[in-house]
Amino acid sequence: MMATYYYESYDDEAVDYDIFIPVKPPITYMHTSYVTGRGGSGKAMRLQLPTNFLSLASKPANELRFKGGMSFDSHSGGPSVELGAETWLGYSVFIPSDEYPNLTGTTMTITQFHGGSEQTVPFSFRITTDGTFDLLMRAANKLWVGPPVVHNKWYDVVIHTKWSTTPSGLAQIWVDGDLFVDYVGKTTEDTSYGFVYLKYGMYCPQWRREPPTENKTLYFDEFRFGKDTSSYSEVDPAQGSAPEDPEDPPTPPPSGTGIIVVRKKYTNSPTNTTSIPLTDTEITGTPAAGLVFSNAAGLARLGIGAIVGSTIYSGAIASRDGSTTLSARRYTSNASLVQMGANGTPTIEQEAAGTLGTGGLTITKSTTPTTAAEILAMLFAGADVQAAVGILNNNTTQNSATTVSGLAFQPNLLIFLNMYNDFSTPGNATQLHMYFGMATLPTNQYSFNLYQIHNTSPLDVRAHLSDKYIMQQLNSNAALELTEIASDGFSVTTRGAAGDFFEVMYVAFNIDANIYLHTVTTPEATGAKTFEIGFAPQAAMMLSTLITTLNSTKDDYQAGAVCVGMLDEDGHRALSISIDDAVTTGNSESQSNDKFVYVPNDDGTALIQATASLGTTSVDATYTGISANAYGILLAIEHVEPPSYRQKLRSLRQGLRFGLRAGW
Repeated sequence: MMATYYYESYDDEAVDYDIFIPVKPPITYMHTSYVTGRGGSGKAMRLQLPTNFLSLASKPANELRFKGGMSFDSHSGGPSVELGAETWLGYSVFIPSDEYPNLTGTTMTITQFHGGSEQTVPFSFRITTDGTFDLLMRAANKLWVGPPVVHNKWYDVVIHTKWSTTPSGLAQIWVDGDLFVDYVGKTTEDTSYGFVYLKYGMYCPQWRREPPTENKTLYFDEFRFGKDTSSYSEVDPAQGSAPEDPEDPPTPPPSGTGIIVVRKKYTNSPTNTTSIPLTDTEITGTPAAGLVFSNAAGLARLGIGAIVGSTIYSGAIASRDGSTTLSARRYTSNASLVQMGANGTPTIEQEAAGTLGTGGLTITKSTTPTTAAEILAMLFAGADVQAAVGILNNNTTQNSATTVSGLAFQPNLLIFLNMYNDFSTPGNATQLHMYFGMATLPTNQYSFNLYQIHNTSPLDVRAHLSDKYIMQQLNSNAALELTEIASDGFSVTTRGAAGDFFEVMYVAFNIDANIYLHTVTTPEATGAKTFEIGFAPQAAMMLSTLITTLNSTKDDYQAGAVCVGMLDEDGHRALSISIDDAVTTGNSESQSNDKFVYVPNDDGTALIQATASLGTTSVDATYTGISANAYGILLAIEHVEPPSYRQKLRSLRQGLRFGLRAGW
């Protein structure tokens, strides 16, 4: 037996009551018969809910409480799962046509996670009156409708949960390997006693109000239960009997189901070219989105833009170089992916739009530029990539939420940009503000915030690297926190002072692959550094700084140095800027290098630099220069197998399931 889960096949035609307890009052004789099991052999447990249930029990239920490996709690009268814990549950369920004739008209709950009180049921997985599976989560105030139900078929169910009264919870449900619930947020009520407990079987509260017209019978098999160290592959009921060798668990399925291509592309955009293609042979269709970084030599200039479909937003900054005045400006646009500002003036020296098309992105200049720009893009393509871009106008009232909803997917990667200016009205302003944030979960959110006062005394450059918020103002304690990721959007909440971030650009992705996002630090000495991410990456992006302390504002030479590097199987490239905090000639620089990390000093020399490659479960860097043990933010996206491999795997699985079901 695997150490991380309990397994019950029911082949011995018995329920182990050291592991299970019947829901009070005891009605064990209602589930003592067994039938041929899920795999065409062995046995499965048969549960019946008869129309005369009131002569047998006080409520229309025939359920079991699982207690294996859980701690006892006096409130629930039995074992429980503590808040903060993760659980993995897998089982197979069969609906016989002769013993459950009508699939519609009755809602039957087959899995509950109960709160500490009988009045709190935060999680109910059901067969509905419409003949479908669904999940009702009262804590989230959400209902997910799943696949339709048919007779005489084994359904394989896997449920993954993390129990929390905060946005750090999660819930996922797969039916026959297809994910139909993928939720991040509060999973249990604030009034809970500090735990939940599992019940499964049959419960029909509708029969309290309406007289039942027919007996209902369900069969259950291949029950597995695991805690936070378990996994999908360990509890997957499709594997059949539990593996004999605990040292050799089944290979987990690929995390994606189709084509995902994330590619790094780089180009120099000179002054004498009107359009530049950024394409890749692996991108056979039109990318879903592009994330574009740009800079230009001569002074510290950095731009960030996003394109989804034909919608574009971008922001850019420009800081003085060799000037006796501390000129600093910011620029916003809803039409240009690239904006390179002039030295201390509103003038745009290069401006370029973009068009997504077959194979990638084409950069098109709207005016004749007076400077060349370096452009580094990450393109997101494939059938299993969804994206949306837009603007949220955050509420400035302290602790008030702003919600983006109506997306066609649940985001699992979010990018944010704020310039302290409106994107919807392109323009520029004095003072340098750039707030860049990334998040994968409400508990995984990071931001780099850069601020420079215009035309004032030295010590004017300030920066902040946060692992608490998606952005934070540096002249106050106002911040924006990602507080929920929902099935069709997300919510952000104003924290601290009632600041005003004006408009915030967001890019929301759903990528059917593993995503790693975390703060990382440089090594203390030059040499190899392995960033372990737990899967094989196909692309990575690193935002590197000279900041040595998280969540603390810096205003010395560390503040204005930042680098964005991208890496894929074809290599790496980095764009960087450095803004000093004193007025000296040549104290503002932009760099473009064939590195993964290149954080420059104000004279252009590297303070931190590294090359990198993609490992089997890591991003492997080699540092050749280090001036400080500084922080950065690393984003990595899983390599997804070619579609031909996936199709072969799907066919194999479908054939296996068909054979097993026919054998039943």
